[in-house]
Amino acid sequence: MPVSAEAFDRLPRPPGWKYEMWDGRLRLEPDWRHEIARWTGVVPDAAAPSGVAIEPVEGTERASLANAAAAAFAGSPDFFAVSDERCRQRLAEGIAEALDLEPEWVRRAQRLARAEEGVVGLLLLREVEGGVTLETVGVRPGWRRRGLGAAMLQAVLGALPDGVDVRSCWLIANRESGAWHRSVGFDVLPTSVSLHAHRIAERWTSGPPTLGDLTRLRDEVRAREGHERDGRAPDPFAFARPIHRRPTGVG
Repeated sequence: MPVSAEAFDRLPRPPGWKYEMWDGRLRLEPDWRHEIARWTGVVPDAAAPSGVAIEPVEGTERASLANAAAAAFAGSPDFFAVSDERCRQRLAEGIAEALDLEPEWVRRAQRLARAEEGVVGLLLLREVEGGVTLETVGVRPGWRRRGLGAAMLQAVLGALPDGVDVRSCWLIANRESGAWHRSVGFDVLPTSVSLHAHRIAERWTSGPPTLGDLTRLRDEVRAREGHERDGRAPDPFAFARPIHRRPTGVG
């Protein structure tokens, strides 16, 4: 998109997006930073709308799950500039991993939402050290803001063993995902990554930051990240990383 230098400086900077200007043209893309969160332990009070059943995922045709996931993630920052075919392929691979490689107690807890037209939502999990993380949470566009996500989460929480730690992470650029997680009881951990993205955005709301602003922010973030790396503070993303497994029969 062609843009002047003056217009570029006046553009708002929402958290999680990277703005660049090359040869008078605007380039915009997610900066691929994530927020990470832990569920607070308060079960969301939600019921699926009339005509929708919340069911276990196991036993459902995988093509139906992939179709629902592809519709749910169409236009999402998570698949920015990714073709529809590649998006569906990656989602299908994630579904296969969630159904084939996760332990039985995790597979049994995964849920979908089914209406007369078929699968309209799904919530998949991955085992991580000490608990689970939400791996794929998606609802078809026509069924959003009707409580399906919260209803699926409520069913998942009821199916998990007592005391399991529930976590999640999402792109800072995906503001809808962030809003949903907060609405159902997830508390965001204030890592240096998320603080950096939000502070950059805040400073642009009152005009472009000065070189001094950016230098101080850079030094602040580097100091924080160095503090995390040198062992004085834990890796903030470690608790949200899936446990990697090999498919059965692979040496």
